[in-house]
Amino acid sequence: MKNLLFFLILSPSLLFGQIRNLETSLDTNAIQIGQRARLILKTDLDSKSAIHFQAWPDSVPGLELSIKSSTDTIKNDKGTDQLRHIYYLTSFDSGYFVIPPLAVAFSDEIHRDTLFTEALLLKVSIPSVDSTDVIHDIYEPYSIPYSFWEILEMIWPYLLFILLAIALFFILKKYLRKNKLEQNETTIIIDPDQWALDELSKIKQLKYLEDGKFKLFHIEISDILRKYIELKLQVNALEKTSDELLEQLELHSVISKNEWSILEKILKQCDRVKFAKHRPGNETSELLHTNAVVFVKSMIRVEETDNSEKETES
Repeated sequence: MKNLLFFLILSPSLLFGQIRNLETSLDTNAIQIGQRARLILKTDLDSKSAIHFQAWPDSVPGLELSIKSSTDTIKNDKGTDQLRHIYYLTSFDSGYFVIPPLAVAFSDEIHRDTLFTEALLLKVSIPSVDSTDVIHDIYEPYSIPYSFWEILEMIWPYLLFILLAIALFFILKKYLRKNKLEQNETTIIIDPDQWALDELSKIKQLKYLEDGKFKLFHIEISDILRKYIELKLQVNALEKTSDELLEQLELHSVISKNEWSILEKILKQCDRVKFAKHRPGNETSELLHTNAVVFVKSMIRVEETDNSEKETES
């Protein structure tokens, strides 16, 4: 009984109910410096178990991986599937180097087992030099002509810059030509009197008062009259307060006292609605609109009177 227990302890693979097979080989036992040797590990493929090969250790003296290890599936002589793992080894020192045992882990849902490869010896030698060979001079650098695509790859940023510059030139040229044509077109002269009457008529048609938009109604009328004064009298009316504008008009006597009085009533009422939240009735607002029309028409009559007097004097 003791011998049986000892045998089971020394043979854990028997506890799994399966004996693992692990083959280790080198494709060559001797290489020259810089050449490659393949360390090949093979084991039977078992669909129930996961197989993990140890990564090549960094601490092996004189040996290193030349490229990354690879794993694939092959069939052995019996036609069964095997898992093959290859380490691609190389060395840049001469001598004999030991490939240490490498671990291969087998695991399933219940058990885990680890087998180790046998240690192998790899000889690395220095390439032999033929002393009888003639020493040749070093070849001069050989210039290889560039292909079309290589040239295009080097100069495409410059070509792109040139194309963008050409496109920008034509865009500017077209814009300047258009701007010049607009400057050469006949300037349309706006009749301030007709413009003001048309704008006041539009305000009437928008029905601000019926919709309860008293503040917007008064602001529109104030802006129309201010712009009208700028166009008609060349006075900076839009950027002045009502008091400043009225003071300037009275000081320079550019309008009559009656026109000044009508304008004062209109601007004061508009200011009260705009700044003091005053809300006049519909009749008062309608009267404001009527007074604005009267103001414009009064300015037209004054201009016509002045022109007739000038014609009479001449």
